[in-house]
Amino acid sequence: MQAGIGEAVDIPVKEREYDVAFLGTYRNEKEIERQIEASDEVVKNVTYSMLEILLQEPGLTLEEAFDRVLVTNGIRLPENAYADTMNAMHLADKYVRALYRRLAVKSLVEQGIRVDVWGERWEEIKPTLSKPELLKVHKPVSYRETVGIYRNAKVVLNVMPWFKDGSHERVFTAMRNGAVCLTDESRYLKETLNSYKSVGFFSLSEISKLPEKIRAFLAVDEQGSVTVDGTQFVIEEALKESMETAEKCHTWEKNAEWILNRGKKL
Repeated sequence: MQAGIGEAVDIPVKEREYDVAFLGTYRNEKEIERQIEASDEVVKNVTYSMLEILLQEPGLTLEEAFDRVLVTNGIRLPENAYADTMNAMHLADKYVRALYRRLAVKSLVEQGIRVDVWGERWEEIKPTLSKPELLKVHKPVSYRETVGIYRNAKVVLNVMPWFKDGSHERVFTAMRNGAVCLTDESRYLKETLNSYKSVGFFSLSEISKLPEKIRAFLAVDEQGSVTVDGTQFVIEEALKESMETAEKCHTWEKNAEWILNRGKKL
């Protein structure tokens, strides 16, 4: 269960400093590969089998990929051993998250879109970029400091952790601070936020389409309108609607109330 924090927004979209903002650390997949290679032989083989599945079908959960490997190899685990065995494959999670985070950022920069990132080690990918000057790297910031960044961003990019029916605080913090949020899909987010025009979705299996989606949100005309997926709307109005909804429904206080109410019913 995730939520966002926010402050009053007083910067018009066209005047904001950051076209695309992403907050998160870069991890090198090759380093994770070396960790996999150093693992127990069984863990290594199962992890690589899971990665082969997840790279072909990035919409699957880790558990679904793990289950496929078990079935393919005729393995049946006792119920009380499933969680611990699954947890031993944690490097599969780290690898795919690192890979798609890098691919998302790189896809934008290579298509001429400036991206500002806050996090460690992003300088390491600049030698792999044809337009490294478009990747602006900032020092990591605290969770509270993200508010000022989101208030001054036109679009906030989110790449989800590898659960497919949940959210991340980046999404709701972007909404609460009047920024467009573009995120990869999850069932929960699609069900909860699909009607909000300022929240856009992209597929990890079609990450090459991400720059086109970003450009659509950035192309604000003289009337303050954008056209995304064939629908034209006034961006400031859409941002106001999602900001009000996030403030009303998606705060940590609301989450605490929900948990307390659920506890009373047990």
